[in-house]
Amino acid sequence: MIVQTPEELKLSIIELDEIKKYDPDLMKFVKDLFDFKFIIEAAFPKKNNRKTAEELAVIMSQIQQSHLFEEGEGFKGRFVYEEKNGYVLL
Repeated sequence: MIVQTPEELKLSIIELDEIKKYDPDLMKFVKDLFDFKFIIEAAFPKKNNRKTAEELAVIMSQIQQSHLFEEGEGFKGRFVYEEKNGYVLL
């Protein structure tokens, strides 16, 4: 299975230690919600943050159905995006 991604979509994988320095507000939001080591940051020109998070959710859903995951193994993560008043869970 090949995952189709829009050409304009840019993804970055950021380690937890970097997130603490890079975006302390995000860390405050997620610190009690998740046990994670990495964040995938997505940038999608001409799309708002919610649409970008939705696109990433579709991609991760497709990836978990690929050979990268064992049978019965699923993606463990949540999708968060920034709005005017702070961060929101998708």
